[in-house]
This record gives sequence, C-alpha cells and structure tokens, in this order.
Amino acid sequence: MGSLWSSGDSIERLTRMHGLMSYRHFRRAQSLRIDRAPARARSLRSDRALARASSLRSDRAPARDQSLRSDRASARLLRSDRALARARSLRSDRAEHVFGCCVATLFDLLSDDSRFFRKAFRKE
Repeated sequence: MGSLWSSGDSIERLTRMHGLMSYRHFRRAQSLRIDRAPARARSLRSDRALARASSLRSDRAPARDQSLRSDRASARLLRSDRALARARSLRSDRAEHVFGCCVATLFDLLSDDSRFFRKAFRKE
C-alpha cells in the first residue's frame, strides 16, 4: 500500500486501470442495471404476448392450411383443365389440317385434270 501512495496514483485510478470498479463506478453501473430492468420486463411481457398471439394463430392454422390446400388443388385442376383443353385444341387443329390435306388430295385426284381420275375411269 505504501508504494501506491508514493507513486501518486489514486485507488480509483488503479482499480479502473485493472478493470475493477470503485464504489462510485459500481453505483453508476447499478443504476444502469436498474434502468434496464423495466425495459427487460417490458420485453418479456411483449414476448409473452407474441407467444400467446402465435399460439392463437396456430390454433387456426389447420383450417387455414386446409383452405390453402384446397385453393392450391383447385388452381392445379384449373391449370390441368386448361392444358387438356389446349392439347385437345392443338390435336383438333392438326386433325383439321390433316383432314383438309386429305380432302384436297382427294379432290386433286378426282379433278378432271388428274391422271389418276382418267386412269381409274378409263373405258377399255
């Protein structure tokens, strides 16, 4: 202790320098902790309120999930119906094209200018 007084350093400065707190600083830190206590209590209350609200939401979750599932299923059915209708339309367009080509070919074969028609109905 004698060396402390002889060096001219105060106890507060020495304790502060080594990471310890003097009584005066300790009281200030304590007041900061006291200020933090109400904030922490408010935080805990809000956490509880959030937990309660989420549990209420989770009680409604199965009904909401069922509703979302049915919405998704109806959307999927609608998409598949559209896809089927489009495929049917494309097939019918193709069929009309093929049928039109066949009819055109048939008319071409049966036309007066056609060699096929002359050969088929040639009188011998």
